[in-house]
Amino acid sequence: MLSDIKSTVTITDRAVIEITGVREVPPPKSDESDISVVTNAGELTLKGEELSLSYIDTDSGRAEITGKLYSLSYSDDTIHVPDNFITRLFK
Repeated sequence: MLSDIKSTVTITDRAVIEITGVREVPPPKSDESDISVVTNAGELTLKGEELSLSYIDTDSGRAEITGKLYSLSYSDDTIHVPDNFITRLFK
């Protein structure tokens, strides 16, 4: 089962990024400077130059991205809304 696959990220020379635990790849948000993939550990966003998805297999949960990697970050599905006067009023 795909949800049992651990999510791993392997980076080779900042040029080849291999990811496991991939559930889906949403449509690109912009150009070749960032790519997002949804993994078992949350949404993973990669930023860099000339990034391209060279391999994707959501059945096995694997993906490979090539290009020059500058950064990567995870985000959870939950959105934290800070307390303000209105939210405290309705608690």
